[in-house]
Amino acid sequence: MFLDYITNIGLLPNNTETNILKDYPYVVKKILVQQVSSFLREPTTPTNFISSAAHLKWAMETCGQGFCLPIDDEPIINGVIELYRKWALDPINRPPVVEEKGLTQCFMQDILRHFSLIFSSRATNNIQLDKHTNLCIKVLDTYLEFGRHNWKFMSLETWEVFLKLMLGIADMLLSPISSEDTLGKRISYPLLKVLFELWIHSRTRNPSLWTAAKNFVSNWFHHEKVIDQWNATTYALTARMLTLLFNNTEKEGSAGSLVISRDDTQIIKMEADFVYYSYYRFLYLIGNPNRLQSPNIFLTAFQGVEKLVQIHLSAGTGDKSRVMPTDGNTILHIYGHWLFQAIYQDKAGFEEGTALAVKILCNIFCSRPKSKFLPGYLSSFCNCMNEALRKDGRLLYSAIINCQELYTHEIEGTRVLLPSFVYAIGRILQKKVQNYDFIESEAVIRRACIKIFNAIFSFPNHFNNTAFQLKITTKSLTQTPLEVENYIQLKQHLSNILIDALKNETSSGNVQLIISTAFAFLCENIQDGSEFAKQVIFLVVRQITTLGWSIEVCITALRVLGMIVGLYKELDGANEQAHFITQSLSKFLASQYEKIDGEIKDKDLENLLSETLYCIGSWVLVETQWILKDRELIDCLVNAIVVAISGKEQKEDESKSTIKGKKLIPKKKILLSEKVREAADYLLFSILNLFGNFPTSVGPSRVSSLLTEEELLQDTLHKSNGKCAVRNTIRYFFVGNSTIISVLDRPYEEGGAGATIIVRDKNGKFAWNTRMSYLPLKLQNVGPLPIVKEDTCISTEPFANTSPEIKTGALADVLSFLDKKKPSLIISNTAKFTETEKTALVKNKFGLNTDIAVSPPAVINAYTGINLLQQSRMFMAHVGFLALENRDRVLLVEQNEKFLKSLQMLDGHSERECHKIGVLYAAKGQTNESEFFSNIGGPPDYQEFVSSLGWGIDLKTHTGFTGQLEKNVSEIAPYHSNPRTEMIFHVATLIPNCGDDNANKKRIVYNNVMVVWAEDLESFKPNFKNTRLYVYIVINPLDSLLYRIRLFQRHENQMGQFGPLTEGMVVSKGVLGRLVRETSIMAFRTVQIMTVAATKLREKVIEDIITTCKKDPAQHPGDVLARSSYGIFGVLPSTESVPLPSATRPNRSLVRQASYLGHSSSSPLSSTSPFSSLTNSPAPSPLAQAHSFSPSGPSFSNSTSSSPTVSTHSASPTPTSGFTRSGHSIRPQPSSHVQPVPPPRAVSTRKDPSPTTRNDTTTTTTTTHSNITTKSSVSSEETPLSPKGNPSDGADDKKEFSGFGKVVPSAARAMGNMLGQSRQNQTQSVSLGGSRSKEAPVTSESAEAPGSFGFTRDRVVPSAYKAATPYGTLRPSRPNRPAPP
Repeated sequence: MFLDYITNIGLLPNNTETNILKDYPYVVKKILVQQVSSFLREPTTPTNFISSAAHLKWAMETCGQGFCLPIDDEPIINGVIELYRKWALDPINRPPVVEEKGLTQCFMQDILRHFSLIFSSRATNNIQLDKHTNLCIKVLDTYLEFGRHNWKFMSLETWEVFLKLMLGIADMLLSPISSEDTLGKRISYPLLKVLFELWIHSRTRNPSLWTAAKNFVSNWFHHEKVIDQWNATTYALTARMLTLLFNNTEKEGSAGSLVISRDDTQIIKMEADFVYYSYYRFLYLIGNPNRLQSPNIFLTAFQGVEKLVQIHLSAGTGDKSRVMPTDGNTILHIYGHWLFQAIYQDKAGFEEGTALAVKILCNIFCSRPKSKFLPGYLSSFCNCMNEALRKDGRLLYSAIINCQELYTHEIEGTRVLLPSFVYAIGRILQKKVQNYDFIESEAVIRRACIKIFNAIFSFPNHFNNTAFQLKITTKSLTQTPLEVENYIQLKQHLSNILIDALKNETSSGNVQLIISTAFAFLCENIQDGSEFAKQVIFLVVRQITTLGWSIEVCITALRVLGMIVGLYKELDGANEQAHFITQSLSKFLASQYEKIDGEIKDKDLENLLSETLYCIGSWVLVETQWILKDRELIDCLVNAIVVAISGKEQKEDESKSTIKGKKLIPKKKILLSEKVREAADYLLFSILNLFGNFPTSVGPSRVSSLLTEEELLQDTLHKSNGKCAVRNTIRYFFVGNSTIISVLDRPYEEGGAGATIIVRDKNGKFAWNTRMSYLPLKLQNVGPLPIVKEDTCISTEPFANTSPEIKTGALADVLSFLDKKKPSLIISNTAKFTETEKTALVKNKFGLNTDIAVSPPAVINAYTGINLLQQSRMFMAHVGFLALENRDRVLLVEQNEKFLKSLQMLDGHSERECHKIGVLYAAKGQTNESEFFSNIGGPPDYQEFVSSLGWGIDLKTHTGFTGQLEKNVSEIAPYHSNPRTEMIFHVATLIPNCGDDNANKKRIVYNNVMVVWAEDLESFKPNFKNTRLYVYIVINPLDSLLYRIRLFQRHENQMGQFGPLTEGMVVSKGVLGRLVRETSIMAFRTVQIMTVAATKLREKVIEDIITTCKKDPAQHPGDVLARSSYGIFGVLPSTESVPLPSATRPNRSLVRQASYLGHSSSSPLSSTSPFSSLTNSPAPSPLAQAHSFSPSGPSFSNSTSSSPTVSTHSASPTPTSGFTRSGHSIRPQPSSHVQPVPPPRAVSTRKDPSPTTRNDTTTTTTTTHSNITTKSSVSSEETPLSPKGNPSDGADDKKEFSGFGKVVPSAARAMGNMLGQSRQNQTQSVSLGGSRSKEAPVTSESAEAPGSFGFTRDRVVPSAYKAATPYGTLRPSRPNRPAPP
């Protein structure tokens, strides 16, 4: 007894001996069913009451009629269901006769058959339908529990009866097509759930039964629940099958768990062999989904297929997988026919399902790029994609969204679709698509187009004239969408698409992506001219100045504009572009200033204005100095800088200022913001200091000087042979609240005494060499002229009268006459006196050897006194530092140890942005960081990439930023710098391995931004365990010799977007290094957006130094001259400190760097390193290249040629090493020679040189002063003046320099060694150091007048030295106290 419908469809035959109460009246059946079922359910009724098979059959025939009662008899029906449920699920409650007579299988079959009667439709209204539904669900639950608990005990026959009953019930309820609310619609989900689960529990392998199921199921396709249940069941079977295949850890023959998840989870124990069998049977149970006639059900079916494909794609990718992942061809063998047919058919109304088929197909190909797809599948895929790309709406958008990575995987044969993709993305980005039936938002679709563009824009240059050989043909297409024959012809199309996208895009995120893409495209095609660049610059500048984009996008655009400066030399009309950008942005700043009426509180606007100033600075600093031609632009730019730094005037309130009798409110300055001021300071510094001066003469690694006071003092001490009191040659001053200057006198410089001025401010440290110059160039070597031009013979005899002789005869008369007039004594005395005079005149040669010609005064020795700040004092006076009006701006420094340490700390802070980027090489097959860090060298393309990141620097001699990469760790590293930034790349393959774990190497290489060269992208997994690491820029070399980019971020949603490299971009080797470098800088700035700017940090340190080390004005009352008198005119008190010279050098010292310039690397590099070959090139001395300002003073030079009146040369450090490209590698060029430090001079040990005889050699120098030239000579064996400023005894003198390893002789002894006179040449000797000039012997004697005295402050020297010194008259010194010079 069961449903007649089941017999009618031929599933089960009808037994005529059953259903005996069928024709009985309703009342009889009702009473019988009610009474019998109630009695049998009574707990007091014994189970053995039914004692025979006949009794059992009668009872069941009676109770079974209850399932046929009307729905209104629901209580009776429920009673029968409870009775049958008790019998079916609990064998204890069954009549014993069932087991005794062996009727178990028949008994269970009868219960199942009788239960089927409840599903017969009989409800006439919704109330009855609700009751009927509940009754059917109770029976279905009983069916399911019965199958779950008894599947092991049921015979094959019982299972076949059960399954056929279920098929009949389902077909009866689900096959009719009706728009009304029916029982079948209401219970379709639980009915199908029970049917599918029972089918699995049955383990049936009866082909006829599976065939019947397939035939019946095809009649139910108009019910979406059928496809839903099929999706859930096939997914569970597929997942279980793939688990067994790829991650099987179960024992052979054991039953694993099959999990069917839908609204609830069903767990079924199933053996592996039946899993494989049932997977295939269930997969094709619904046949080809393309036969489905309902668009929604068609979509549902392909949603199930998508899940199946996805689980296939993920199989075998875990760590426990024993075999290779599923091959792409295998997946296409299973599902390909359905997918290809769905796209080919493209039925109207089925677009959503067809678009899903496109998505699934794209995922298969993009997820299995290494599979070698069969030609048939490749051909079908290309035809399907080409068809989709030609359409509008969902198919087109599905193809675009799901093919974003197609060209990053380089699947064989897919580049034939390139013209179709260009055509498709062009229509979307240029807004030529008419049908906007989006499966995603418009912004998402356009973003996908940009990503595809990023993957293909490098193809035209890379493949050049390679022709498109294949023609794609479908039923609707006979030629490619674009009329192009080769790759190079696509370039103009790509350029047009990018320009139109920049014009049309409205999404901020997409615009940022397009701007980054535009820069990368420009780098790739800059050799073709710069028309594209002009269009991009014009569009970007226009959008910025009109704020046509959001502020965030404008900031990105400004940064990209700054990057374009790097292509300045390749741009056509570069000066015009620079003028356009600078003028437009300057006017934009002015317009924004006008709108501001108070301090800027909008952080976005603040960032925009500061980035604008930085961008202007980049374009102003180009080497052509184009801005000098436009005075109006300069004025506009300067005004923008001034307002940004000093603020703008507050708008005047006219209502208050125009009324008579009221006091006018003065205008106030409104400071814009600190961040804008910093940017304006940088721009001003760039114009004043770097304009036309970057790179400097020492290269781009330095914009400020490394020269130190310690070096200069050491040099002075060396040139004076340790005799100079160097502590008195240096002073420090504060100028305002932002500048520290140190002044050092240099008495021993070649060419004459001078001074070095070292200036420190927030923008850096700058050293200038100064020297006074008095004469024009043409009069530099003019000396005094003799008044008598021709020699005149002068007799050495007394004057002789040439008149006639007086006759002696008359003499007697004269004498006689005189005797008469005067006594003869007078005559005799006169004769005697005359004779005496004659004798004296003869003896003295009548005084004719005396030179009575007038000579110019000798050049004064400025260093004879205790004060040694001579040149420095004059310099400060001349530039106005000592003027009375500056009394409160130029202040002395409290020179203590704290000040000197603070100064060293200040010098340690860079004046530019400094970035250190880690570079890692991951070879194929390597999966963990220990393997990555153990690599040394690398393949050629990797080494070429490393050499393109920057120029190589020798860490032994490099003077710029090193990022704590010491020379004992690595020898060479790539380095790059510009006026604003310095960056060094810590390349792991250039650092030797150390230890098994390379802990030190990891510490150095791990930085905020890491660049990873990954040969196998699938084996590389980003590891963000290191807390410093925020960004990975991963480079994956492709088989086509192009390079794919992947970006990984620690906080994807917090860091935002940075470029110019973007996720999935494919670029060529020629632009890879530049783009990685620029992206690293942008990423670094994004990571460190909250850090303090370099100049701001230096400014803060300077303010702290000035606050703590400024002289207290109360201790030095009066004006600046009075307060600083002892500092300018006196000696430095012993309580104050100077940076004493020592063997230890600062880390950034120029002397330390220069000491290595002439040497190559001592240890050989790896042969695989890009820097393995070193070549030599000359480099000047670091001291000779001082960043100096030199107003030439009295020149003491051996040169006979004229020198400029004012000579300026910078005291910046020497370029430590140059590097040249050889192929694609960069090799360092250590300097082959260095200007040698002057050798120590011989010092005379004579305490009192003889004043009479001097046979030692002399040095002749020329002194130019006040249009008079004199020659002087000094013994080459004697030390130049070594003045000592401390007016103490010799014991104090010795104590002062005891720290230098030698005792310096007293000042007087040093001066005594210097003094002497050459009467033969009648010249005066003086030398203030520097190179010795032409030597000449001195042999003449020296004479001195007794009793002569000379005065020199409070010291006296012997008068014997009077004629020898050209510095003034000296008097004899006191005994036992030798005087200083």
